[in-house]
Amino acid sequence: AGASQLTRAGYFVDEEFTAFAVRGIQADGLPLLPSGLLYDRGLAYSYASWFAGAVSGSTLPAYRALSLLSALASVLLVFAIVRRLTTERAALLAATLVSLSLPFWATATTGRFYAPFLAVYLFGLFLLMLVHQHGVTRRTVVSLVAVAAIGRWLHELEFTFVGIPFLCAVLGSRVDRRKWLVATAALAAGLIAAQGTLFALHALEPSSGETMVRRFFLWQVLNLFEVPGDRQYGLVLTLMVVAWVLVPKRAALTAGVALSGVAMVLAFSLARATNFGPLNTATVATLLADGATYPLDMFRHLAVAYPVLTVVALASLVARLAGAGGEWRPHERAAHVLWLLWVLWFGVIDSGITTNYLLLPVTCISIAIAIDVDAIVSHSLPPLSVSTR
Repeated sequence: AGASQLTRAGYFVDEEFTAFAVRGIQADGLPLLPSGLLYDRGLAYSYASWFAGAVSGSTLPAYRALSLLSALASVLLVFAIVRRLTTERAALLAATLVSLSLPFWATATTGRFYAPFLAVYLFGLFLLMLVHQHGVTRRTVVSLVAVAAIGRWLHELEFTFVGIPFLCAVLGSRVDRRKWLVATAALAAGLIAAQGTLFALHALEPSSGETMVRRFFLWQVLNLFEVPGDRQYGLVLTLMVVAWVLVPKRAALTAGVALSGVAMVLAFSLARATNFGPLNTATVATLLADGATYPLDMFRHLAVAYPVLTVVALASLVARLAGAGGEWRPHERAAHVLWLLWVLWFGVIDSGITTNYLLLPVTCISIAIAIDVDAIVSHSLPPLSVSTR
């Protein structure tokens, strides 16, 4: 199905940037746009597209083929990761759910860098899984450095990946802390090296380089984060869910504290509202809607675009928290942590949300659902008797 979309006519969203970047590489060796701006987003993909086009003699079909091959690699990586952590049954379900999602196919058949970024991100998770199971080796460290660098040359959000092993170091046991810190250092080294390379490329084109760095690096760092509104009870509820996943044994305590905080915020909001007039249904509805905006922007997008997926993900999370499926082990909770962190990240930054940006959270949600459903079903089934084995 995906192969039939490679030769469709016309540009899909932002594919013209890939085409312009490749033309710049062909003419000057650098991905320069017609405006003279050095386009460093998806740098590795731009050069890979240039090579694929030179070998195949085509343009957009070759660029899209790279995305399709990356998407296929992502499905295999999802299967490999989940099978190593849980069961083959969960791995098959996870790979199926991921491959059936709309963001997966939207990026798999588009000449942009999102599908390759997903493949590199998942390969990084595979390496971290090896660190979890076997510790750090020289080969693993070198691979983590390379993954971080390539990921940064594909998308600027690769820097969030370094937070995963760091979180494991903070929340894990002291025995495992050293290996997670080594993995964190390896990823940080790769990111720094990749960013240094981008700065060096901009130095080759000082006029466009200064503009690109100022507009898309410093500007984003300084102005990216959204300022929350007043009386945001949604933030309290979000922290409660995150605490449930990170520290499930304290679920009752965190729920009590969080719900008390929500009640206080809502009571204060209602009291303030009475200063401007009598309370009515419209006023209460406005207070409830306004207080749940931060940091739930992406979550609302997910709930509207994929209501069934979102409901099942939250239901499986609560079910595992309540004891369904047996012990909820840390590596089984990891997929929930990943999609929650991605949702929160796009909730605290001021950025437009497109189908491309839903790719990673939807992938992680699909993996989390597969792991939870398999655990719940397996735990509910009666054990096989000797005669039926």
